Amino acid sequence: MKAQSDNLVEAALETLKASTLRVTEPRRALLRLLAEAEKPLSCEEIRARSEGEFDLVTVYRNMEVFREQNIVQTILLESGKQLFELTVEGDHHHHIICRSCHRTLRLELCFGGELERYASSRGFKQLEHKIEVFGLCETCSED
Repeated sequence: MKAQSDNLVEAALETLKASTLRVTEPRRALLRLLAEAEKPLSCEEIRARSEGEFDLVTVYRNMEVFREQNIVQTILLESGKQLFELTVEGDHHHHIICRSCHRTLRLELCFGGELERYASSRGFKQLEHKIEVFGLCETCSED
């Protein structure tokens, strides 16, 4: 698992370097924090896990930079809150998310291509999609 998280961080750093963005120590630390997380995190969770190293504005600004560079995938909860997950270019996937505890499981399948072809056949351009499935996990549904 450590090797995988190191690879994600290195790939993200290479993407930042290629874009001419500065690779700062805070950005390295944020990428490591995301890579080592066992689930996608909100900005508030990232700040809390940094143990005061970053203020919330710094976290939000860097997550936006990372999103623009396609090194994090955003997951939009039903409440409107965003979660962030470190990813590599071309790693497209969706999630099943518990409404109660926000436990998140990765879905290894995607029907978005079919939806995009349908939209394209009706004249839509520059298409992208986000599909998340919400429910209660086994633990939360027992309560």
